Amino acid sequence: MLVIKDPDYPAPVSDGYPEKCPCGCDETFPKQPSNELKKAYNTYCSKYDLVYNKGRNAHQVKIATSCFEVCKAIEAMKSDPELHNEALQNDWPLAVDFKALPTRIINISQDITSIFGNEIVLAECAAWKSFIRCLSAQGISFAKFSKLSDIVQFDVVWDHAHGG
Repeated sequence: MLVIKDPDYPAPVSDGYPEKCPCGCDETFPKQPSNELKKAYNTYCSKYDLVYNKGRNAHQVKIATSCFEVCKAIEAMKSDPELHNEALQNDWPLAVDFKALPTRIINISQDITSIFGNEIVLAECAAWKSFIRCLSAQGISFAKFSKLSDIVQFDVVWDHAHGG
């Protein structure tokens, strides 16, 4: 059985996570990876095992794709580290279950109302700052956003609505 040895893809570390992204981009692998990054790295490890340890060369494209997903997940974490760190400190979920979100919001609606009514809290909240930056980047003021009634118009925020 022919087993490929390619120095471009480093072997997964035996315990924990590597110091650098396996793609060779020299990005530092976060000490506390998001769920998305953990999943991407686990996929990379399994594809690496199939190609390099079990000789299944047909998975070479999949190892490249999984490596890219690891890199992409690291970049996503770096895009708003302040928000990611706040999520970790507060034990917020890093992967959001959007189907269950409406029920969760209804259950904590009084807490949410009290937060939105407190200017001091909002001034220091990384999630709020990130939300306002996303709106501003799309040229939408908060006043305009608050008057939107069509859920389709919220698509501008959807891609950026994550906890980390």
